[in-house]
Amino acid sequence: MKLKFTVIVTFCISLLMIGCGDEVTMKSRSSTVFYHETGGEKLENVISLNDGGFLYFGSSLNRGFAMRVSADGTKLWYKIVEASVSEIFEGAVELPGGKFILVGTTEADSESLDKEAGTVVQLSGSGEVEWNKVYSGDDDQSLKAVTITPENHIVATGYVIPSDADTWILKLNMDGAVIWSRDYTMLSPWHDVGTSIIVTSKGNYAVCGISSPNSTAVGNGNMDTYLLAVDPNTAEIAWGRPHRSFPNSDYNWRYPKVVEVSNGFMWANSIYDQDSILYIQLVKTDLGGVAQFDKRYYGLGSAEFGGIQKIGNDEIIINGNSREISSAVKTGNSMVLRINAAGEELWSAYHGENSNLETCKGTRATPTGFVHAGNSLDSKGVNTMMLYRTDKNGNLLE
Repeated sequence: MKLKFTVIVTFCISLLMIGCGDEVTMKSRSSTVFYHETGGEKLENVISLNDGGFLYFGSSLNRGFAMRVSADGTKLWYKIVEASVSEIFEGAVELPGGKFILVGTTEADSESLDKEAGTVVQLSGSGEVEWNKVYSGDDDQSLKAVTITPENHIVATGYVIPSDADTWILKLNMDGAVIWSRDYTMLSPWHDVGTSIIVTSKGNYAVCGISSPNSTAVGNGNMDTYLLAVDPNTAEIAWGRPHRSFPNSDYNWRYPKVVEVSNGFMWANSIYDQDSILYIQLVKTDLGGVAQFDKRYYGLGSAEFGGIQKIGNDEIIINGNSREISSAVKTGNSMVLRINAAGEELWSAYHGENSNLETCKGTRATPTGFVHAGNSLDSKGVNTMMLYRTDKNGNLLE
């Protein structure tokens, strides 16, 4: 049976005190750059590039797509990658020299319409496909995140489903040949999925993901977040543990992502509280994955996680979207939170049209402030990618 990580939740409207920082910014923005392509894009994520630009990626009309913009917001190219049936890109990394690796999920072949396989594609700096490989076996497989090692190896994570979902890590050389492939069958009693992967300062691969606390249907709805480290040569787990700091009816909503900071890691995700209000959870751990603090951020009232970036001095930026509790469910402003090393919110900024659902997926620091990339979904279901700039305090630059 194909795994569906879908959580159906009925929102309970309740009064809630908004946990904001010292400053809140909300403005209209005439200077936002919008990129109108097919309108059917599902933007999975963006990454900041070495030249100051961004790479957007996801799926468009059942095909994987990628779009590159320059540091000044000029669209350089938009690429649809053809697949036998369907494809979606969920992770990407820039290679030395300016090429890109994208990973995701495709159909194993045109004869197996219900069988998923992991896909890895290399694009040139100008968006041309240099190689496109499918990694499949007897079971459904999917890749969610990717990074590049100092030895120029490609390491990706996701899941494989022999009977339940197990975290899968795939290590490749630069031509896409498999160095090792490992699925971890004992991470949880039922389902677990790798959703973020980085190379640590000690050379291990840190993987963050979601896991079932038990083998019941209720447990599968109340997914934990886990963090573990894997030896790069043996693929053995060096350390790892699940995290569940608020033992109420929390539900994972977005896939968690991790960054390394001084003497540890920070990961973030969105889950529901006991009142069915969506909030962002941020956890700081030591170098062995033991939690040091656990924070929650509600934004304007309800907040959905989009991304996390370290910006120096152990400060981080958390991206996503947020809305007031009284607002319609499928609306919201793009949200940027600046957080210090202690998990304290320095400022929060919200921008967008109230009738749309606008989400910030990635942020890059500049000498004068920040550049933010994301997407806007209107009431008719038309999706448009966007880019906007703010000053160092999150105020929109017109």
